[in-house]
Amino acid sequence: MKFHIITIFPESFKSYFSSSMMKRAQEKGLLEIEFYKLNDFSEKNFKQVDDKAYGMHGQVISPEPLSKAIEHIFEGI
Repeated sequence: MKFHIITIFPESFKSYFSSSMMKRAQEKGLLEIEFYKLNDFSEKNFKQVDDKAYGMHGQVISPEPLSKAIEHIFEGI
């Protein structure tokens, strides 16, 4: 089973998947995990992936880098 994880902080997930049952499943070839850093798909100056929320306070993820990351994954399948 293969999982594709798109995240801003892939290093925070790697520690979880490199221990316990997840590590054993990967060693046996039952589980494959691929990490993608969302910032790598951004075209903005500082590789930012957030944008201002419309009509609200706070930040939201820009759809462009997320769309590019998903398209990249499907191209590789």
